[in-house]
Amino acid sequence: MKTMKKPILFFALIPSLLCGSCHFEKSVEKDFRNSSETISDGIGVEDVKILRNGDETPNNEFEFADDISFIFNKVTGLEEKDGKVYPKMSMRVVSSKRDTVFHEPDLLGQNLKDGTDLNPLQLTARLVPAFSIKDSPYDIYLEITDANGKGKLEYHILIDLIEGKGLQIDAEGLGYEHIYLYNESQKT
Repeated sequence: MKTMKKPILFFALIPSLLCGSCHFEKSVEKDFRNSSETISDGIGVEDVKILRNGDETPNNEFEFADDISFIFNKVTGLEEKDGKVYPKMSMRVVSSKRDTVFHEPDLLGQNLKDGTDLNPLQLTARLVPAFSIKDSPYDIYLEITDANGKGKLEYHILIDLIEGKGLQIDAEGLGYEHIYLYNESQKT
C-alpha cells in the first residue's frame, strides 16, 4: 500500500511544479484586424490605438508620408519611484529587404527624463513614413521598457505603404519617383 501513495503524491505534485515554473506576467495578444502583436512581460497596456492623420484606423495600409500615431492606453507595471514612473520607448522600422530604415532608441527623450505621475499613463509614438514604396511592406517594432525595472512591452505591426491618392500630378517630359510638399506654416 505504501507504493500506491507515492505515485499519487508524485502526480499531485506535477501540476504545482509545472505552474510554479510558468511566468504568468508574460502574455501575447494579437489583433487580427491589422495583424499586430503585443507581447507583455511585466508591463501591460489596455489597448493600442492607431491613428492615421488624426483619425483612428483598424487597418495597416498607409499612404506615403501619412502621419501615423501609435497610442498605448493605460500602461501599467512600471516601478514607481518617489510617486513617479520612468518609461522608455524605442522604435525600429525594417523594410521588406530587411534593412533598418529608421531607429530611435529613445522616443520619449527629454520629455520624461524626470518621470511622470500621470495616471492612467498614455504613451504615444509618431511616425511619418517617407520611405520607398518599392521596399514595402515595413515591419514596425515599438518597445516600452522601465528605467527602474525589468518590465518590457513589445509591439509589432507590418504596414503596407502605398502611393498617396490626394495629389495627382501630370508630368510632361519629366520623370519622378516622389514629390515632397512643404507647408511653411506647419514646418512639415
